Amino acid sequence: MCCVDQLSPQLEADTTLLFVSAHAAAQPRSHLGLKAGDTVSVRAAILSLVTKSANDVAIVLAEAIAGDKSAFVEQMNVKARDIGMAKAEF
Repeated sequence: MCCVDQLSPQLEADTTLLFVSAHAAAQPRSHLGLKAGDTVSVRAAILSLVTKSANDVAIVLAEAIAGDKSAFVEQMNVKARDIGMAKAEF
C-alpha cells in the first residue's frame, strides 16, 4: 500500500535499479542473498517481497523510499492513520 504509493510517481518498475546497502545485505533469513553493491529492479524487489518476504529486499525498498527503515516505518504508520487504521503499528 504505502510502498506502491511511494514508488509509482518516482521509479519505473522495470528499469529503475535500487542499490543494495551493506545493512540490507546483512539481513537474516528469509532473504535473497543480495550482496552490498548489488542492484535490483523495483519490480523484482516488490515481487520478492510479496512472494518470499525477503528481509534484504524489504530494507532495500525502505531505503529507496524513505532513506532508512525507521523513516519508512514512520511513513507506514502515517499512511495507516490516513486510511483509518487507527490501531495499526508497524
